[in-house]
Amino acid sequence: MAAVVQQAMPGGNIVVAGMPQAWKASFCGCMSNCSICCYGMCCFSCLYGNTVSKVRGGGCFEPCLYHACCPLFASCCQAPGLREEIRIKYNLEEAPASDFIVHCCPCTHALAVCQEASELEARGVTAFAPVGGTYALAAPKV
Repeated sequence: MAAVVQQAMPGGNIVVAGMPQAWKASFCGCMSNCSICCYGMCCFSCLYGNTVSKVRGGGCFEPCLYHACCPLFASCCQAPGLREEIRIKYNLEEAPASDFIVHCCPCTHALAVCQEASELEARGVTAFAPVGGTYALAAPKV
């Protein structure tokens, strides 16, 4: 088994190297996180925009607008890159298929967006912290 190595990257991001880990959030487990599932059902473009803002910073309005007005562009051109950023940041396996396939296939794009949002929530990511390029974490529950 390969050793896990953390490497500081420019901008303060930490990249974890080694064996990719399984996602904490299941790809088909939308109903295991009802708040994200309902958010995705009621305002899917907003969930996508919110996830983009947590990963890349900036507001959620622009990615939400892209997703609402040009869903094919957002799902095939932007979303695979976002998923890749999440996978690299947390050393996650590329599963159940390539980032491009899970987002470009109309029947799996919604599942992928919900999985990514659930993964960030499971890891305590609540907002992007632009200073140093790191993520803001929620306070631990007592």
